Amino acid sequence: MILILNLVFAPQPTGEIRMKKPERKTRKKLWEFPHNFQCSIVGTCLTLAEARKIGRKFGVISDDPTQLDAAVHSFIVREASKQGIVSTHVCNLLNRKFEGMIRKMSGANTPPKVLAFWREACHSGLVPAGYWAALTSPAIDEDGTIRIFSDVHMLSHINGSNNVALMRRLAHTERALEENLAKQSELQKRSAEREQDLRNKINIETTKTEVARQQLERYGDSKSPDSRETTRSLEAKLQKLHLQNSTLSQALCDKNRELAAARNILKVRNETIADLQKLIDSYERRFRTDLAPDEPAMHPAIHGMQLLYVGGRPQTKLRIQNLVQEQGADLVCHDGGKTKTSIGSLKTLIESSHAVFMPVDRVSHASALETKRLCRQCKKPFITMKSCSMSCFQQALLQLEAYGDDPAEGADFTATE
Repeated sequence: MILILNLVFAPQPTGEIRMKKPERKTRKKLWEFPHNFQCSIVGTCLTLAEARKIGRKFGVISDDPTQLDAAVHSFIVREASKQGIVSTHVCNLLNRKFEGMIRKMSGANTPPKVLAFWREACHSGLVPAGYWAALTSPAIDEDGTIRIFSDVHMLSHINGSNNVALMRRLAHTERALEENLAKQSELQKRSAEREQDLRNKINIETTKTEVARQQLERYGDSKSPDSRETTRSLEAKLQKLHLQNSTLSQALCDKNRELAAARNILKVRNETIADLQKLIDSYERRFRTDLAPDEPAMHPAIHGMQLLYVGGRPQTKLRIQNLVQEQGADLVCHDGGKTKTSIGSLKTLIESSHAVFMPVDRVSHASALETKRLCRQCKKPFITMKSCSMSCFQQALLQLEAYGDDPAEGADFTATE
């Protein structure tokens, strides 16, 4: 009896009884995240090309082409807050895109293991893949989710500041390269003009000397007073010409030394230009990698196109041609000259091209007017650029892509850095 009473009246535990939350067995969906998470996922896991493709698929437009990317991003984030055709499409796209990382992380069945996989993905430069796989993992808890979100939030600040600094250094280096090329061209021109001027003067004085010598020889044997006077006059003139010739020869030697020094300066400038070119190429590779580490092509919208580039610098054209070929497109270059032959070839080139690009700082006025007229006549997109720099051309490609796969016929765009 005592045992029974003790059992009945035994003190019961106080406080709230917590039920263990059942473990999640399926991956989290995009619309199940808070709004700030959805914005971060869309911005981190979708490349610009993928976002634009989604925007075109669902009819996103913008009155201002430069704001089209922002409009597409806002549309996707807004639709991600609810389960629907857009959010489901994006969710399936990310699952297919990061299938390898998801499969690799499937063995992580506890929050610490998921976080360990996340840190490994970050160190390997696979932030977008690791971000989506870790956040949607069934094994991650709320604290782990917040921690991963905070990591990406700080990474976005760091990468943003790095990219801004990189763009500034790239623009400064391109300006320095253009200034060096202009100085080199001007120095070569002045040196050639000075050398030719001296050679012309020497040739003139040499001819005068030879004429005076011949006259002296003619009158040298004559015994008449007039002949002797003429001989003395010619001898004085010949001596004067010899002195002038000697002076000019010395001046030519001095100029040759100056030219040798100028050639050494040009050699140093050429080496500096080569170093700057390597630096620009390095910046561009880093910039493309920072912007889209998982993106195989920066401008897939131009794949299979033939683009026409009118004017520009030969050095920049080669770099632009390499960039376009990397995207699976062809670039045809026109010199932008003002001769009838040069302008006459524009029509055939424009008719066979999908779009036309023209830097206004390196093209003749006649070619610029004719190119614009023919683009309107042939109904081809015509993109003008304020300079022939590489960064300005990349901005022009973005302008072309902003209008989708079928840009307005005969439309005129302007790209700025």
